[in-house]
Amino acid sequence: MKIESCKNYNEKDDLIMKIAVVVRQRGVNSLKIDDFTKYMDISKATFYKYFKDKNDVINSFVEKYIENSINFNECNSISLLNKDLYFIIFQKILYQFTVGSQIFLNDIKELYTDLWEKIQLSIFKRNENIVKIYQNSIEAKILENVNPHLLVLQDEVFFSQITQNNFLVTRNLTIQQAIEDYFYLRINQLFIEKEDKISLLQKYNEQLSSLINCLSLSML
Repeated sequence: MKIESCKNYNEKDDLIMKIAVVVRQRGVNSLKIDDFTKYMDISKATFYKYFKDKNDVINSFVEKYIENSINFNECNSISLLNKDLYFIIFQKILYQFTVGSQIFLNDIKELYTDLWEKIQLSIFKRNENIVKIYQNSIEAKILENVNPHLLVLQDEVFFSQITQNNFLVTRNLTIQQAIEDYFYLRINQLFIEKEDKISLLQKYNEQLSSLINCLSLSML
């Protein structure tokens, strides 16, 4: 199973990802077409080749946000947690909170209620799938016997905190230190077999660093 990298996009997706930083910092309400062309580094003629208007950009951005942070088809075919699937879960939730700043989500909630409802429904369905996978894996003696709802909550609380800059600054932490330490903590907390812990840490150490570097750009 190949983990998605931050470069696996078509041209339109690439333009959408270029506005991730400004959307995280400013939300969407104050952004205009000129802002989009500036951060996408394209002319207005090129902009209208890909997008109809501002609303089209916002819709496309939210679709990509849901795809990258919430939707993952692996849940539909895998009933037990394995090393690849766990890393995908970790990656999706990390992306959700790194890109999905409070100002961005507030704007979507207030101005684009249909998109807000779509995001909330997608998160609910994803978390329900994760809970089922955790529960099945606990019963199969792959994971420690911990309430799966609390495992999901733990991820959400952690990532919502570390994506706030003041949390890292006041604790003298870098985003890379915090995420790498938490990943190590989670592996040792969740998996029963020592071999599973070691192989997962070894397999995804490099990919985790690459993922953090990629997503950290949206937090500048």
